Amino acid sequence: TITDVLGLFRQSLTGGTAIRLDQDLEPRIPGIVSDRDRLKQALINLVKNAMEAMPEGGTILVSTRMLKVPSRHADSNEQAGHIKISVCDNGPGIDVGIEDKLFKPNVTSKAGHDGLGLSIVHEAVTHLKGSLFYESTSGQGTCFHIELPVGKNGSENGTELYSAT
Repeated sequence: TITDVLGLFRQSLTGGTAIRLDQDLEPRIPGIVSDRDRLKQALINLVKNAMEAMPEGGTILVSTRMLKVPSRHADSNEQAGHIKISVCDNGPGIDVGIEDKLFKPNVTSKAGHDGLGLSIVHEAVTHLKGSLFYESTSGQGTCFHIELPVGKNGSENGTELYSAT
């Protein structure tokens, strides 16, 4: 799913853009049963936001890791562990004035944008029984992290997903 999303964005990048898309996908991540469309929607919104945050160019890195430490999400299955998907950019960071309401609808620091992207990501990750959090440093960039429990997570009509390349 991650490779598909990055492939779509790579195709849309024109020669004039200075945005670089990198990936670092851990090869030994187990398959998870999940709602592929919701996960794809979350990833598309995160990559799109990262690109919009860097109009002059920069690097976006999407990475995956298998974690055995307790998840930030209260309902996760601690025995099986969880998968962490990170979308990081080296843009300007998040405006301090909106950090506390970042995942709410209509919150944005970008002119001409509706501010729905991160609320859509939050809703999708919540549906997948995962957690969403971020780290941001002014002038250095932002990382959004999605943690999904290994096993079935929010998919009545699930599709088995593999995060490995």
